[in-house]
Amino acid sequence: MESKGFPGLRGWLSCLALTLTLALSGTSYGARQVSLYVSDTTLEANLWSRIDSDQRIIAMLRPGTQVTVLREERGWAEVTLQDGRRGWILKRYISDRLPWMVTAQQLEGENQKLREHLKGLGGNQQELSQETERLKKEVEETRKRAEEMEGAYRDTKLSGQLRWFLSGAGVVLVGWLLGYWMGRTRRRRSSGLYR
Repeated sequence: MESKGFPGLRGWLSCLALTLTLALSGTSYGARQVSLYVSDTTLEANLWSRIDSDQRIIAMLRPGTQVTVLREERGWAEVTLQDGRRGWILKRYISDRLPWMVTAQQLEGENQKLREHLKGLGGNQQELSQETERLKKEVEETRKRAEEMEGAYRDTKLSGQLRWFLSGAGVVLVGWLLGYWMGRTRRRRSSGLYR
């Protein structure tokens, strides 16, 4: 037995069946809107005001035109354009793939940017080559100066060692001469005392 406020199992099944029937009769994207493109399988696609007998053409859409799909019904898609116009288009004329013509134009633009960038790099390469040559010359000049300074240091070191050697030899010679002279003087004195 069913209470008055709550439907029974049959009532729930009836509601579920009605909901499924409505859902299957036309696919609705609801809050989830899908952006698609007019495909390149046609030169132009008609955007119709409705899909019944008193329809009229709102616009002719070129391949690559972006549309937002609101819902689908019987092989048609209700769409809005970027300028806000709304209408129906045959589903076979829309695709999630960007048309080849639009892709080719985008790639051509990217290719042009890369060519310009490459030209700039070529100029930079020439500047870098010149800078490398300048730095090589600087390194060579620095190496020559370093060799000259090393030679001058060796000469200074050698002359300093020679001075110290000659000074030492002079001291030894003077000491020997003083010793010799003092020894002779002492011998003379001692030989003079004993006479």
